[in-house]
Amino acid sequence: MVLRRPFTDALLVFMTTLVACTLPGGAAAPTPAAISATAPAPQTLGQCSNPLQPVIIGAAWIYSMSGISTGSFTRSITDVRSTGFTDQDAFDTGVTRTGEWKCEDGALTALAPAEGLSAMVQTEGLTAEYQTTSSSGVTLPAIVLPGDSWSQNFTIEGTQSLAGQDVPAKGEMSYACTAANSETVSVPAGAFDAMRVGCQINGTITVAVAGIEVPAEFTSAATIWYARDVGMVKTENEISGVGHSTIELTSYTIP
Repeated sequence: MVLRRPFTDALLVFMTTLVACTLPGGAAAPTPAAISATAPAPQTLGQCSNPLQPVIIGAAWIYSMSGISTGSFTRSITDVRSTGFTDQDAFDTGVTRTGEWKCEDGALTALAPAEGLSAMVQTEGLTAEYQTTSSSGVTLPAIVLPGDSWSQNFTIEGTQSLAGQDVPAKGEMSYACTAANSETVSVPAGAFDAMRVGCQINGTITVAVAGIEVPAEFTSAATIWYARDVGMVKTENEISGVGHSTIELTSYTIP
């Protein structure tokens, strides 16, 4: 029980920003200037063209976090290829997260969600290294209409620092999302006509201490708002038995 507490604390921080880190993010990107919330943004052509998530080199979004975790981070697109792209999140704590994505006819799939877990644990002064060992499903479909549902599942393996010792860790996580109607959402960056998406996140992280496996289960109900040609503008995340967190768009630049 003594060793379980820091591991659990790290999970709580991870869950606070899990949705943001796995949806269209390491040196910090330059601070982007805010642009009009109603100004249309150019869309990427080819496999990565998605109306709810611009995939353009140099695009950057600044988000603020409140609730369980506070602070801000800058998300930017650093590389775009014919069938994928690279993004990064630069947190005000100095931690960065780099993510790789696959694009297929406009559908966007995060290939390494475990990068987000490693970054979140390190923000608590701990260390962790996780790799995604398998994944299935899609993170954001090419076309999303009200009532549409989709999912993504993945497994991870790595190490977690507990009481100064690195111990083996593994986990399973799943996302199940359903789209609702569009609605007006006001955030510091402006007012947006955005599609509301509800996601249920379930997972188990298990560490092995002295040959004994110690599991930690968690669930999260997230609501995400996507504005066409802008991307994610707001996320509300309710972590079961822990509390609430909010992520809001404060400014963005899309070349």
